[in-house]
Amino acid sequence: MKELRIIAAAIMAAAKSLPSWGGELVLNGGFDEVTDGKTAHWNTIGQKFTYRDGVGRNGTRALCYENDDPKFYSFPGQRIQLKSGHAYEYQVWVKTENLTGNESGATVCIEWNDANGKWLGGAYVGGVKGTKDWTCVKGVTDKVPKEAVSARVSPYVRKGMKGKAWFDDVSVREYALPPVAGVYSTAYRNMAVEGEVTFRAALDVPEDRAGPGLATWFTYQNTKGDVCRTRATNSLGESVTLKVASTWFDSQGRAIVDGKPFFPLGMYWSAVTTNKIETYAKGPFNCLMPYHAPNSTDIMDLCHAKGLKVIYSVKDIYSGTRWAPKGIKTEADETRYIKDRVNRFKDHPALLAWYLNDELPLTMLPRLAARRDLMEKLDPGHPGWSVLYQYNSIREYMPSFDVVGTDPYPIPSKPAAMATEWTKKTVRGTLGCKPVWQVPQAFNWAGYRKTPEEKAKCRAPTEAELRSMCWQCIANGANGLVMYSFFDLEKRPNGEAFERRWAECCRVGEEIRAQFPVLLSAEGAGRRIVTGVGHMKPDDDWKGPKHPVSARGWVKDGAEYVLVVNGYEKELYVTVGLAGLGRTAAESVFGPVPKLVPRENSDSLKLCLAPLEPALVRLHHSK
Repeated sequence: MKELRIIAAAIMAAAKSLPSWGGELVLNGGFDEVTDGKTAHWNTIGQKFTYRDGVGRNGTRALCYENDDPKFYSFPGQRIQLKSGHAYEYQVWVKTENLTGNESGATVCIEWNDANGKWLGGAYVGGVKGTKDWTCVKGVTDKVPKEAVSARVSPYVRKGMKGKAWFDDVSVREYALPPVAGVYSTAYRNMAVEGEVTFRAALDVPEDRAGPGLATWFTYQNTKGDVCRTRATNSLGESVTLKVASTWFDSQGRAIVDGKPFFPLGMYWSAVTTNKIETYAKGPFNCLMPYHAPNSTDIMDLCHAKGLKVIYSVKDIYSGTRWAPKGIKTEADETRYIKDRVNRFKDHPALLAWYLNDELPLTMLPRLAARRDLMEKLDPGHPGWSVLYQYNSIREYMPSFDVVGTDPYPIPSKPAAMATEWTKKTVRGTLGCKPVWQVPQAFNWAGYRKTPEEKAKCRAPTEAELRSMCWQCIANGANGLVMYSFFDLEKRPNGEAFERRWAECCRVGEEIRAQFPVLLSAEGAGRRIVTGVGHMKPDDDWKGPKHPVSARGWVKDGAEYVLVVNGYEKELYVTVGLAGLGRTAAESVFGPVPKLVPRENSDSLKLCLAPLEPALVRLHHSK
């Protein structure tokens, strides 16, 4: 293998510089300004919140919370003006006294609404509880969506908490993302053999700051040592493809294990035990991700003997985070622990990947990126996988992983097509440079709710929903699935039978595993098969993504295969546009009988898909 000698970057734009970033958006963030006896610019608040002089950080005024009723929940707040397409850093200083409860405590959030006042989303960060002196709590938002027309910043205490808290110096400022966040390649860890490599730049210039003179150039060093400069080769201005002495890890994003393509199909676990492995190994799954990573080689040996790969978790080994082990107090402790585990298991045949990050915030990016780099140095033979709910921020997290996944868990409060929306954004966020292993929902939210009333509102995904969500992930670009989770099935929430739920997961997994030869085929790489998907418009009450039908194509043994998935809860008539001509017939691998419609310039498929139904179609060509 040979390291690619790309100098990264020179990507910059026209001679004129970009405008400067904005200033403070919160008015009277320290609560000191009072007009007509009222704290200026802040809304009226309930009796549990008061403004008091002399109790702030420097003897100034502060917002005070004192509550002994766990049912009390209120949001003090201030309206602020945010720009769509921009990200913001927000913070508050907090002090607490005997603040108790199951949630994270006193914190701050930003939420945004559309023109009709409908809540669209927001940014939330963990808070402070117990008894602590003044502590800065801060976070960074995703880019504000275009539909957002109003926003509010709120210092508050999470629901169910009792005790005292003081808030001071609330602040919101535009988060100054660098215009070039990074340059990435389709070559795994920038190591390669003969072939082509595409380099893509993570550009972050908001639309309102991109002038007509903006241009993108890549500077690189060729094999002769000459420094070359070339302009971007795609219409968006962030991509260039070069002939280099390289490509490894498969440009299709396939994992290569023991020299062969591998589709990770597994489930999350808590701790691995012998009796549970016996049950699990009888199913269709080929890997698992245990939160309680094995301490000895015995369990790893057992997994290997059963034909199972292990994604080894080191995601909690960050000092100062919630789940860090007791012995991890400093960065030196982190490094010592990581080196010990890597040295123990990096050569074990059961090891598939390292689990590096489970939804840790973007504010930790320097530490997360450094951890990925350390893991590559210690074990260049195994990739690092991160899983995020921050599906709109994948590009920003790019330096911190080799493989990424997101975890859409919609059932029962949201449509199953959430799996389509999140996977599309995840794949797009990687710039096409990194593989995606998605995490579909197999669990019942009741296992995480506290009261009987809350639990009663929850249910597990039906088999049809689980099946659809898994195939939605694949249809939108995932090349691995790790369901969440096996250990939740054992909780038997709301009296669910483990045997029934496990059987459902196995049937879904068996159907996917049966198609590994197609899903892992590299024939026709780069050939466009699907040109578009049309379908009956959803009813007016549809609340999910605008396009709940997904399609993806492969070539295997010279035949074309097209996967089409209905993420909608109603029957849909679907038309799939196909590139090229010459097909003579279409047959169902699974799903409804397809109809092939020849056209003048291209063919198309027509299918009637039941609610949430996936279909795989094999296309024949005339000789």
